[in-house]
Amino acid sequence: MKKKKISLKHNRVKEILDNIGMSQQELADRVGTNKAHISKIVSQKSPSTSLPIALKISKELNTPVEEIFFVENERQ
Repeated sequence: MKKKKISLKHNRVKEILDNIGMSQQELADRVGTNKAHISKIVSQKSPSTSLPIALKISKELNTPVEEIFFVENERQ
């Protein structure tokens, strides 16, 4: 039996940043990461987003994590 991997790849980060007028750099600074990492999340080129980073992004965007990130089940 194969385990399922849960991924937080799909998201609304760009949409929310645009709506509130926050830059990717500002979000990166607030979250404690770099702009390149946020850019990969926004462009959905990151294989997945870690839960700690997703929670920090949620806090800084003042939006529940489940309204930003969408769970995708993948077979491992």
